[in-house]
Amino acid sequence: MKQIYPIGKMLHEYRTRKGISQEQLCGTLIAVSTLSRIERGERMPDRKTAEYLFTRLGLDAPVGLVPMTDAEYERFCLEVQIRRKMGESDYDVKELLECYRSNGDKLKPLDEQFYLLYYAIYANKKENLSHEKALELMEKALRLSLKDYAPNMDLKEHLLSETEIIALNNVAKVTYVIGEHEKAMTLMIFLKDYLKNPFFESEIKTSLYSMIVFNLTNWVGFAGRTDEALALAEEGIAFDSTHGRLNYFPLHIFNKGFALAMMGRKEEGREFIDLAYRNFEVMGRHDMVVQTAAEVNRLFGFNFKET
Repeated sequence: MKQIYPIGKMLHEYRTRKGISQEQLCGTLIAVSTLSRIERGERMPDRKTAEYLFTRLGLDAPVGLVPMTDAEYERFCLEVQIRRKMGESDYDVKELLECYRSNGDKLKPLDEQFYLLYYAIYANKKENLSHEKALELMEKALRLSLKDYAPNMDLKEHLLSETEIIALNNVAKVTYVIGEHEKAMTLMIFLKDYLKNPFFESEIKTSLYSMIVFNLTNWVGFAGRTDEALALAEEGIAFDSTHGRLNYFPLHIFNKGFALAMMGRKEEGREFIDLAYRNFEVMGRHDMVVQTAAEVNRLFGFNFKET
């Protein structure tokens, strides 16, 4: 009896429900004929292909339905560890990345994409790789699946996988650091709008949206666009309250207080900054108070404890 793989039927149902064509979903990486076989249940996608297709539909990939070899499962576990550590600002992942690259057979394009992206982030943070070189590696990683990717390209008509979104987020951050502020903000605003679309239902929205809003709040604030910074901070607070993003919640509260104080509403600003500091203390992040209190006191005449 011919085996039918149900994951393809799921993929077909979600794709048609969202009004996405096979050509749109495949992008430049996967042949339409391959997707057709997957959707008919005739072919089982490997884990990275399943992730690519489902996350381009704005969904979490049902990786539990995809059989994995021992090498594939080990790479999956390494990806989880690398993302978790970097999500906690722990960039000491050299050994994990080396295991990822050397494990099993030669890396396939989507494995190579993951490796290049996270190696670029690691090396930029820990091995003094220049921002320009890190940006080159990130863009190279993007072109493994988004073959026509180039800086300033119009991404509005493209579907994006989870790894592509993470890569573009990091491209925006590095682009800002090297001084191309407007280009970085344009890209980050695109990502914010992309994740905000009701089409997008993946958990990556919960993990990335707060960070994107936080970065944008800082950037527009530095550019003197205080009203816009205040609106973004309030949006971040509302999102964190709804989705339980407690790690970014006090950061958005702080930014709201800072924006209010910059607008001359110092008493309101002081109250929000004080609330943010109390949250930082509860979270064991006294370092955030130490990093900001002196500047806040200098700018606004407040008297927060600086040590």
